Amino acid sequence: MELFERLYGNEKLKNTVARDILSGRQSHAYIFEGPEGSGKHTAAHLTAAALFCKSRDGKSFPCGTCPSCRKVFEGVCTDVITVGRGDKATVGVSAVRDGIKATLYFAPTEMNCKVYVIEDADKMTVQAQNALLLSLEEPPEFAAFILLCENSLLLLDTVKSRAPVIQMEVFDKEEIKSYVLSHTEYKKLAADEGALNTAVSNAGGSIGKALSFLKKSDPADEKLRTSASEAVSALLASSAAAKLEAASLFPQKRGDVMKMLAYIKTALRDILYYKKTKGAELLFYTDSEVVKKLCPKVSIARLSELYDRVTSAEGDIGANVSINAVLTLLLT
Repeated sequence: MELFERLYGNEKLKNTVARDILSGRQSHAYIFEGPEGSGKHTAAHLTAAALFCKSRDGKSFPCGTCPSCRKVFEGVCTDVITVGRGDKATVGVSAVRDGIKATLYFAPTEMNCKVYVIEDADKMTVQAQNALLLSLEEPPEFAAFILLCENSLLLLDTVKSRAPVIQMEVFDKEEIKSYVLSHTEYKKLAADEGALNTAVSNAGGSIGKALSFLKKSDPADEKLRTSASEAVSALLASSAAAKLEAASLFPQKRGDVMKMLAYIKTALRDILYYKKTKGAELLFYTDSEVVKKLCPKVSIARLSELYDRVTSAEGDIGANVSINAVLTLLLT
């Protein structure tokens, strides 16, 4: 039986979540962690469909063809409730109160259970997470929660203790190419080999990002990547002046700063992996010679420290701490 057929790779998630549901031992909550475009939403909808699916002995699970599955995949199932932050920087208490608590104890209208999909869960305020915790601790038997996030470190330990964290898989360049070229609807987009190679290199291991790059080139994103590359060079420099000058490379918008920090983390990961294994697959840099020149400038211990500091900066900015204060601390 093919588990979660619509989700590429991610065998750990499939074997954990799908088999839990098939055996009736599923958790009432799961946390799916991964970067933008890594398949978190696909996994969430497959999980919901699996909970509702009426056919559990066919070639695939969920089957994708029964009325319950079709409603989920077509986005018309009233028992799949999505909670997000909209145009706000964070997910506040009101989103949890109005989106979850107000309807939590009402019985499902169509299916055997209700599934709450919480987007950007790592951008919930502490107050919102504490409000959600009350629902996670004593949910009705017909309620399930799926929290989607890029960085589970920003979730309270009390929240994570009630839901297993499952990381979405990061793919190497050849795997992403294979996926794109094996799907008829994407082959035309990949006809230009140069565009395909650029999209794959810029994707940071994310199939969704690669497809997004193929569908539409984003000059603003390319600028962020260039700035991230320059910022990494500044971070590795011994000159304090070079590090301070790097502050001017960062954009003003909080969302763009978060994207640039994510690129910096991927770049640091490339350098760290290259120092350990010369043939390591690069996710950020397209030219291994650039990485080769950076390696002698920094130790593995220093790279690990920088990676942790950037992760901490992400958390602070995600929590609405002053961008200037966070970047000053990071760069000095």
